[in-house]
Amino acid sequence: LPDNHRTTTVPGPVLPGSLKRAIDSFIVVCAARLAREAGPHHSSMLVHVTRFVDVQALVRDQVVAHLQDLTGSWGLLADLSFADLLLYAPETDERDAPLVLLGHVRPTTGTTEVDSSLYRDGKNVEHNLALGTYVVIEGETDYARQCFREYHMLPDASGHFAALYRPTHMIGLELGISVASIALRGEPTGSPTGFHSDVVAVAKRDLKKGEILDGEGGHMVWGKQIPANRSLTLGGLPLGLASHAALTKDVPAGKFLTWDDAAIDTKDQAVIIRREMEATFGQANVAE
Repeated sequence: LPDNHRTTTVPGPVLPGSLKRAIDSFIVVCAARLAREAGPHHSSMLVHVTRFVDVQALVRDQVVAHLQDLTGSWGLLADLSFADLLLYAPETDERDAPLVLLGHVRPTTGTTEVDSSLYRDGKNVEHNLALGTYVVIEGETDYARQCFREYHMLPDASGHFAALYRPTHMIGLELGISVASIALRGEPTGSPTGFHSDVVAVAKRDLKKGEILDGEGGHMVWGKQIPANRSLTLGGLPLGLASHAALTKDVPAGKFLTWDDAAIDTKDQAVIIRREMEATFGQANVAE
């Protein structure tokens, strides 16, 4: 902003590059400090560029927009690389210090939290979420945020967000209830917004023609989440269908399995529904 700006001055369309770099550096330093000291500490960055309240409010909005672009760019980079994006920093200033994971972004998704089942000294975290599930919710009203506190819903320091969690997730038992709820009452547990990601079977070892796939949790394949567009392009075999099927060719370790790599029963109801889903939503993905 010029030195002689007025209360009606409108800042440029974007923040100056120097301010963007300062904000980015502040975020990384705060994350590293939090990881190294293993606890929350007060951190603040003063961005004061004018004495006029209205002008400062416009700058504030630009700062918020930059932070949103920053997190969005992480997702874009993960999408372009078809891989998870991880941010690491050393625990201390020593040259050979161990690295700490500060952030994690998956393709086609926003930033995700990485929960650990171990403390830094290697001891187990009691009631950890390794076998459970959780959801983070935002309180949009003062009353909702008050309920976070009153019902002990694990609010964050700001009080605007809270977590609901279950230490166990019995998916095999709960899936039947969800299916019945959909079929009998027309009430889904959740509804996807589109076909955005897929879990494709990957060879755990060198697989030989004629071997029978043993499915998820077996000794032959594991599942990798990738963007749905990529799965459709390579003809990836869904992990859930990679069982009780003979391989039609050799598949080296680490390679994605495709529909052509195994003798899939095309009359199986699950296969039919999967193919219908690809035909229905695949074109929408291409249009995007």
